[in-house]
Amino acid sequence: PIELVNYECRHIEIPVRDGAKVGIKVSCPNAARLNSKRIHLPVLFVTHGGGYISGSHASEEAWLIRSLQERFEIITISVEYRLAPEHKYPTWINDAWDVLVQLLKDSNSYLSGLPAICDLSKLILIGSSAGAGISAVLSQVCRDEGVPVFGVVLNVPMLCEYRHFPSESGISRSYLECNQGILGSAQLATCWNSIFASSSDRSGEDPRVSPLLGNLDGLPPHLIFVAGRDPLRDEGIEYANRLVKSSVPATLHVYKGVPHHF
Repeated sequence: PIELVNYECRHIEIPVRDGAKVGIKVSCPNAARLNSKRIHLPVLFVTHGGGYISGSHASEEAWLIRSLQERFEIITISVEYRLAPEHKYPTWINDAWDVLVQLLKDSNSYLSGLPAICDLSKLILIGSSAGAGISAVLSQVCRDEGVPVFGVVLNVPMLCEYRHFPSESGISRSYLECNQGILGSAQLATCWNSIFASSSDRSGEDPRVSPLLGNLDGLPPHLIFVAGRDPLRDEGIEYANRLVKSSVPATLHVYKGVPHHF
């Protein structure tokens, strides 16, 4: 339970462009942890993993966010975007972007009354797997729309539709090598094939699907974690390399020999 790390939370629904409402979970250190001092804290905008077909606030907390809450005083805003196959691309991008825009436009309504003050000048985009892919897309959209982002954290990121990796064959070596474990090549292909409206859809080349293929100039600093026995391994490494080539500060950590969900 979140109370064990002296955090409290609230659940909010935010309207998006098609009239639907998307749930968010806002978590903040409680007054006891902060010694009743109402200080400014960085804001982590969280998009959960799950291959665009599963996942929730709870799954991302268990995977990544809870360990950060144990160690740091932060405010986390987790987005429960709509999932495939019921909802097709680009629903989750639109949901996450619309939620972020609403929060930034009307933070007093949505984020007031917390034990700490949201420091939106320290906005960090963070996610795991498919959620990291959404974070990467959002960083590019934020740059294009003039929305300041302090940093981006990509945990075992899913950054390129598997048939469009920038190589001679169009498929990464790690996709061919790492075909066992909780996320093997077959499972990854199933995730990707679930998100498009038809089998003839070629949206995999769209940077909103494959941010690895997007323009990386002028992005904020990145921290990237990659698993060595993950079919997504080469995407994360290539993204870090391309960020550096675009003069974007990027720190890459590769954990050799471990699978996707380590």
